[in-house]
Amino acid sequence: MSSADDRAESLTRFHPDRFAEVREEAVAHCAKHGCQAMPAPFLRARELGVLVRAMHASYVLELGTGLGYVGLHIMDAFGRTGRLDTVERDPGHAGLAEANFRRFAFAERVRVHSGRATDVVPALSGPYDLITLDADPAGHIELYEHLLRLVRTSGSIIVSPGADGEVAPALLSHLAEDDRVLPSFGPGLRHAVVVRLR
Repeated sequence: MSSADDRAESLTRFHPDRFAEVREEAVAHCAKHGCQAMPAPFLRARELGVLVRAMHASYVLELGTGLGYVGLHIMDAFGRTGRLDTVERDPGHAGLAEANFRRFAFAERVRVHSGRATDVVPALSGPYDLITLDADPAGHIELYEHLLRLVRTSGSIIVSPGADGEVAPALLSHLAEDDRVLPSFGPGLRHAVVVRLR
């Protein structure tokens, strides 16, 4: 981590991470089982929570639940209202995420869909204010038209890197070339944020 990253994290931590224990449990789970449910870094989870609050989002779709760490930040940002649909392909991880949402009294406003995103997403109806993609980037291209259908006009899609630390290049090209969205690509092409224009 660079000194600027260290400084960013220390400044952000003036408001403590309510869900740090869940992140630690998820990291330990990954180490024990050798799985790919590694949670997003604290800065990324907080950033998504801040964006949810800034957008006044009330209905969010998350692809890639893991053990629920980012979803908890999203739910916390909603306040007393707001709903989260989250998709996790591993049934064991989905169960652990559900337990974490119950632990923080969010379970009534979260639907955890257990299954592959390519199977679950086509059956969803939306419209969502925000869609966040943390799942396998290979499936994003197959889901692209569904994602655009599900996000409301002026809603956003945020693409985070996959387990390999990269966003699928084909997805970046789709976003850049599609005149239905206005994209912004982060430094090093590590993430993308798009707004649906029409």
